[in-house]
Amino acid sequence: MRTLTAFPVLSPSDFLGSSAPYGFPVSQTSKVSYWYGARTAIRQGLVQIGIRPGDRVLVPAYACGSEVDTLLKCGCVLDYYRILPDMSPDLTHVVDLCSCPARAIFVINYFGFPQPMDTIMAVARAQGLLVIEDNAHGLFSADEQGRPLGSVGDLAVMSFTKALPLPDGGALVVNRSVEPQEVLVQRQRPHPLRVAGQMKSLIEFALARRYPTLVRSVKRLVLDPAIRVVKTIEGQAKASPAVAHAQAREWAFFEFKAERGSWTMSACSQYLLRRGLPHDVVVQRRRRNYLTVLGALQEGLRVRPLYRTFPAGCSPLFFPILAVELAGLRQYLTARGIESHRFGFFHESIPTKGFLFEESLKEQVLGLPLHQGLGDEDMVYLAGLLNDWNMNRVATAA
Repeated sequence: MRTLTAFPVLSPSDFLGSSAPYGFPVSQTSKVSYWYGARTAIRQGLVQIGIRPGDRVLVPAYACGSEVDTLLKCGCVLDYYRILPDMSPDLTHVVDLCSCPARAIFVINYFGFPQPMDTIMAVARAQGLLVIEDNAHGLFSADEQGRPLGSVGDLAVMSFTKALPLPDGGALVVNRSVEPQEVLVQRQRPHPLRVAGQMKSLIEFALARRYPTLVRSVKRLVLDPAIRVVKTIEGQAKASPAVAHAQAREWAFFEFKAERGSWTMSACSQYLLRRGLPHDVVVQRRRRNYLTVLGALQEGLRVRPLYRTFPAGCSPLFFPILAVELAGLRQYLTARGIESHRFGFFHESIPTKGFLFEESLKEQVLGLPLHQGLGDEDMVYLAGLLNDWNMNRVATAA
């Protein structure tokens, strides 16, 4: 059975490629620093642009949840704004919320699709707001004017681990002048056990996909002993089942850990980032894959694309769809080798009253794989499954 992973899979070429400068678009145009992940970049960015505990930040009611958790744990007071059917901020609602003083607006480039940043910046300036651009989904995307996503807001955050097979990594992009005396940047190397564990997971996942018969032997003879050595050096005992479960919950819900707020990107990720595919190749493949699915998809009542247009320069993280029977569709796709990704958790701080559209998105939006490791045949296979589902050619997911 064909398998389509939601995210890129590590390969030998990722280790053996020629070293080159970091190859994502905004790295060539702005002040960039590299951190353990996007959440760490958010924390560092708040410090660098002078947002302090108690400052009010406007956040979209349709959000992943990890950014909300990070902002709250950094002491921000959050208010939520509506988004429009085209996934852009409801700027009328934003202006209404500014009747009470606010310090910044947080804007998300959902799935790597660009927001109307010039309009957002104009409204923000009129209201005295700083603009934080969450570009975790759009590492390789640009807007229709050719500007890399993340190059317009006062600051932007990027995630490497969503678009590339890395154990960790994110970037902070600062696009406004910051007085040196205002900035106290704390940096700390990530815990080696955390990095080793993530790298182990990437390798195991890659082996399971490419060489399933070797996985158990390699895991038993190489990976597990290596992790035990690191644990011995670090003086850490094996976690109890309860602790292991708590750690799994932590990753499942993308909780921000304050002790990681100064962690930099690991040396392992720096090595891999310099040896990946050129960014123009990644962009070309992701765009081609999106257009292949779009061209083959027969839109119906059960599934349709989330976006009605596909902007030039967009290098999407997923093929996002609206599905009225999301749970059944996920089960159907999983049984046929298709991984998928839900965006939007029900973070307890996000109100439901007055946000019916945003709540419906959490129940209906699904991201489908189209990363650079997939090709035309994979996309045709995916579109065929969606068409069968959409045309009621499958009664159940069984």
